[in-house]
Amino acid sequence: MQQSYQLIISLVEVQEKLKHSCRKERAAALKDLGKLGLRGGDDVVTAVSDCLEDADADVRQVAVEALGQVADKGDQHAIAAVSGRLEHASREVRLAAVRALTKVAEKGDQHAIVAVSGRLEHADSDVRKAALQALGHVAEKGDQRAIAAVSSRLEDASCDVRLAAARALAKVAEKGDQHTIVAVSGRLEDADSDGREVAVESFGHAEKGDQQAIVAVSGRFEDAQFPMSKLCYQQMCPLLLLALHQLSLLIHIYP
Repeated sequence: MQQSYQLIISLVEVQEKLKHSCRKERAAALKDLGKLGLRGGDDVVTAVSDCLEDADADVRQVAVEALGQVADKGDQHAIAAVSGRLEHASREVRLAAVRALTKVAEKGDQHAIVAVSGRLEHADSDVRKAALQALGHVAEKGDQRAIAAVSSRLEDASCDVRLAAARALAKVAEKGDQHTIVAVSGRLEDADSDGREVAVESFGHAEKGDQQAIVAVSGRFEDAQFPMSKLCYQQMCPLLLLALHQLSLLIHIYP
């Protein structure tokens, strides 16, 4: 009883320090909460999750680490608290939430995947982008539902979201996955040069000798037909060099 009373008192004191004006005091309080481990329960998980919104980057990072100590992986309360921050107005907070999800969710955790996937349709493109980044961390390779969810954002109106989707596919799709190759092939016609570059880069998924991938990547050499102004030359040369590199890997030019 005495120990429980002392724990409650110490928790109250530490949680008060989380509101301190000095960032070092807030960071120290988070480290103290981390040392409690799982004994703090949902209240501590909530308090630490709130610190993902701290104005100081170092405090946010300490909060990310502390979450891995105060919550078991798979803790639904922690997953809900963290995934909710994917919708935060601050880019820094959203990125902290992405990092924190890797601390509280195992690869393949369906609660985390559902929580993240539900934000792929969010009206704010920054939230969709953060959700894609998070999905790349929590979904297992070969998860067909995750692949389908990510692939659907390859047609997003936002170029940044399309880029995030292509990169997330690199994390969730198995090498040689034909669904992914077909989906990425469509982005080779992206109006944005960055989108085309990421699409070509994504063909690292293809197996050597994959004819569909070879044809798709080879087609990018047609980009050289664009008017070769200085600006166009600067934009297209990196893409052509990347296409050549990927093509060499696909057709065994290199041993």
